[in-house]
Amino acid sequence: MKFRWGIIGCGFVSELFASCLLKLENAELVAVASLTPGKAEHFCKKFGNPTAYDSYQKLVEDDKVDIVYIGTTHNFHYEHTLLGLNHDKHVLCEKPISLNAGLTEKMVSRAREKNLFLMEGVWTRFLPATLKLQEIIGQGVIGEVHVVNADFSIIRPFNPNHRLYNLELGGGALLDLGIYPLTFAQLVFDDYPQTAETTAVIGESCVDEMSSYLLEFTGGKTALLSASCRSASPHLGIITGSKGYITVPDFYHPQEFTVHHTDYTDLNWEPKDQKLYKYPYDHLGYGHEVTEVMRCIREGLVESPLMPWSVSLAMMRLMDSFRNQWGIIYPDE
Repeated sequence: MKFRWGIIGCGFVSELFASCLLKLENAELVAVASLTPGKAEHFCKKFGNPTAYDSYQKLVEDDKVDIVYIGTTHNFHYEHTLLGLNHDKHVLCEKPISLNAGLTEKMVSRAREKNLFLMEGVWTRFLPATLKLQEIIGQGVIGEVHVVNADFSIIRPFNPNHRLYNLELGGGALLDLGIYPLTFAQLVFDDYPQTAETTAVIGESCVDEMSSYLLEFTGGKTALLSASCRSASPHLGIITGSKGYITVPDFYHPQEFTVHHTDYTDLNWEPKDQKLYKYPYDHLGYGHEVTEVMRCIREGLVESPLMPWSVSLAMMRLMDSFRNQWGIIYPDE
């Protein structure tokens, strides 16, 4: 069974997503839509000449489209997801699924009412290295996990019109970047924090340009996380346990990780052995979430067990609580 995809929004991430679709045998890109004149036509020339639309309404009314991928900016995710669901399309919405938990609840409620598939596109959750990492943590390879460290920081020159710095577009480090270290901690602990202390640097465009999160989980487990669009970091995740630790390069899209066992009788704390796990992926990494979407729809599921609605809701509630501490409110809220 081949699934026919439509893409709403023709930005950079949508181009990566389209490249992935072309490499999957049971997926076909049949339509794209952009409100910018000529942008959909230009996009189509790169990706097999699907139908180009100058309105999102026309795309969701296309009977050839089975699934819609939402690749617009954060502030439009709610509106465009409902547009797809209301026209009987299954929807994969790029992260964050919306601006806040209240909007996410409405999206989930509509998908449930329509008996349609809906999923937030957090690609990290579907990658082979991520799934293997969860497996070996569950096996107790490094004992009981105590601490998770992760930072996702990039340098993006200040531009008040760029989506990262534009409050009207749902900008800020938290929703765009911070969601990844938060996801990483949730995947490792398979839990949500009981308490959270956060700080943020609010820039001249009124978004969080840098933010940090100290989370405490059941049993005194902690996560030290941060994100920034004004500084650079190695994007390294570290998981510390009672028998060793795990280093995860590019933790938000890992292709490998290393387990280090430590000899705790050595005051120098030198690892006594280590093992490298490699799980390279194809399709720029997006293929695994696309495959999961199509598998679920084929099996009659409306949500993915790897990315259920409950996880999206819990993550949005957590990020809402952070923004409440900082006093950040988006205009569309």
